[in-house]
Amino acid sequence: MAVADLSFQLFPGQSLGLVGESGSGKSLTALSAIQLLPTAAQASGEIIWKGEQELSGLDENSLRELRARHIGMIFQEPLSSLNPLMRCGEQTAEPLRIHKGLDKKDAEAAAKQWFSKVGLRDPDRIYRSFPHQLSGGQRQRVMIAMALCVEPELLIADEPTTALDVTVQKGILELIQELQKELGIAVLFISHDLGVIREITDRVIVMWKGKVMEEGAVASVLEAPQHPYSKGLVACRPSIAGSRRRLPTVPDFLEKTPEEIESFLNELDRTSASDVSDREVGLDNAPIYLEANNLHIRYPKEKNWFGRVTTYHQAVDDVSITLRRGACLGVVGESGSGKTTLGKGLVRLVPLQSGEVVYQGHAISSMPERDFRSYRPKIQMVFQDPFSSLNPKMRIGELLSEPLRIHAPHLTKEERYERVIAVLERVNLDASVLERFPKAFSGGQRQRIGIARALLFEPEVLICDESVSALDVSVQAQVLNLLKDLQEEYQFAMLFISHDLGVIRFIADEILVMQEGRVVEHGPAEQIFNAPQQAYTQQLLAAVL
Repeated sequence: MAVADLSFQLFPGQSLGLVGESGSGKSLTALSAIQLLPTAAQASGEIIWKGEQELSGLDENSLRELRARHIGMIFQEPLSSLNPLMRCGEQTAEPLRIHKGLDKKDAEAAAKQWFSKVGLRDPDRIYRSFPHQLSGGQRQRVMIAMALCVEPELLIADEPTTALDVTVQKGILELIQELQKELGIAVLFISHDLGVIREITDRVIVMWKGKVMEEGAVASVLEAPQHPYSKGLVACRPSIAGSRRRLPTVPDFLEKTPEEIESFLNELDRTSASDVSDREVGLDNAPIYLEANNLHIRYPKEKNWFGRVTTYHQAVDDVSITLRRGACLGVVGESGSGKTTLGKGLVRLVPLQSGEVVYQGHAISSMPERDFRSYRPKIQMVFQDPFSSLNPKMRIGELLSEPLRIHAPHLTKEERYERVIAVLERVNLDASVLERFPKAFSGGQRQRIGIARALLFEPEVLICDESVSALDVSVQAQVLNLLKDLQEEYQFAMLFISHDLGVIRFIADEILVMQEGRVVEHGPAEQIFNAPQQAYTQQLLAAVL
């Protein structure tokens, strides 16, 4: 039973939060509200709109009009929700023309105005861009603009700020709150980020395995949760205070008595600041696995009538990094600051304009592709968007065994199966997923599959691009603990890209702060969080909810 006996009311100007682990039924609840459930789903109960209209009995044309004009939906994965063949501006202007009656010129101006409202700095460029030409955070903001531009009466937001950096996230939440006050919009807000839920919602429902565990005012539920499951969700969230060397998980709270939980949490706290200092000294003397020197990466921005590029967007501007054995370098910055491009440049997924990438003494950025193939198994990347990085036509078993057939041909079929099962278990999945396609999983489950694929070869360099952004707090805690355990066991170097400063605080030894393609601050994690030197870094920390 995906969702069992769930009831709630939502009035104009109110906001209701749904929280719970991946697969708890949050997204299905939202989809059922606008009658977008999969055809195989069996549903019962009533969904009443404005106290009189029962939505399950409406024909498709009436539902389409209701969704387009009165109910806005922000989906979890923007790349799979946006039309890849249409420019972002056209997709945003279309509902303005159809449902608000604007002409082409006015719709374009209104779309660009909404792009500015959601924090997109170059609305002209965004309007002309296709979805694949934008970063994950920029695509998410386009989705938010599309949902809000017709000024709906009900906004359903399914993880709308997952891919956003803290400053833009704060601006989006303020925008939604302003529209609530101005237009009386009701908001159904789904998120695994309890800080966001606390900021935006009046009431919250905690869901687990399709059932309601706890419900009430957001302050009372999140500040003083009563159910052990709710207590676990609150405790799992990493803090920028960085007080714990490991994160608790929900099962810890379900399996222990209150006295055992208190003792357990005390054990997770860091023993002393000297331990952190000793680790920093040890990592400073560790061998270098990968280094990048003076990287410059740019993308075409404008073309003339002859199709020649006239101007470029400098995505990475003179960036140098060093990844040492057993160390984690965290990269933070606003969406579009060049974080993802930097990670892709290290594994040759985007060409370098200039600069050099060296892996254990080998200049991998300049060698032919056929020579670089032998290095790929040891330099792995976990991508930001789990749906777009998994082949939708392949079952999970095929997706995970294919790299082993290519890069480890000496393994038998049974040995490949054993390795696949082993990595799935490390990310809290099992053999039952092997025969299913990516579309059958939630966003968080797909992200865990992507992490499992990267761990197949026990890499020496692991690049994680927002690899836990789609995970609920409990699974996020499990994966972060797992990455720490794996790094301690195998001593791989890690580049960890994230907009979540709490996550970065927990996992990173060093931090690189990027803005508009350049490094604005770099140093040990303790120094960056306790005594940031640059105004931009201070601004990021001040925006944390």
